[in-house]
Amino acid sequence: MGKQGFTALEMVFMIFILVVVTLVVIRMFTQYMNPKQVTNVVNDVTKHYKYTQLRQICEGYCEEFKNAADSDTRLYYAYLWCTEKLRESNREGIDFNGDGEYNGPVVIANKPYCEDGLYCFHFFSCQGDYMTLDMKACPRIICQYLSKTMPADQVTKAINNMQVISTGTCQKDIHAWPKEMAEKVLDYFKWGNNDDGGPDWWFNKTIILTTGSDVYTFKNITCSAY
Repeated sequence: MGKQGFTALEMVFMIFILVVVTLVVIRMFTQYMNPKQVTNVVNDVTKHYKYTQLRQICEGYCEEFKNAADSDTRLYYAYLWCTEKLRESNREGIDFNGDGEYNGPVVIANKPYCEDGLYCFHFFSCQGDYMTLDMKACPRIICQYLSKTMPADQVTKAINNMQVISTGTCQKDIHAWPKEMAEKVLDYFKWGNNDDGGPDWWFNKTIILTTGSDVYTFKNITCSAY
């Protein structure tokens, strides 16, 4: 009985200490961080959580791609990886800046995007035994997969017109974006990082493969029959 009573007292004492420490930490936190800093910390944690969720989705297709038993299955999961639009639950996009919208503008690494126009290849790559899935590989993968069931010219048209991969539905004129976001993007592109400062830049971007033989974009790629 005495031992049980002592254990209970210990627990009460430990809880009391924990409460005190928590109150001290909260006081220090609020004393040395203004509300804006607190908001930034919360936003960073939220973004990290969302990033982890997105990574899990992309890694799932990546593992299926790497473990595929045959070339057709491998191509299927490569296509899924390339065309997986990142979204939250049943939304069309991701609310990166916490404004309640899922199709607004967002700046990532000083580059402009639409929240509903982001895919696995914007954040990750997938290293397989036969090839690496990334933005360079995806246009050809999409061509190859869809050309098995559709005429190549129709596939080309569908890709060029953003019917397969889309940059999203946000405002495309950077000058109409919130001032802070617009200034960050325009300053980045001012130094010649890209000729087009809008959120379509990656769709229009010229991609040169390491072989030097293929130069194309999502916008003007021409698919061939496979």
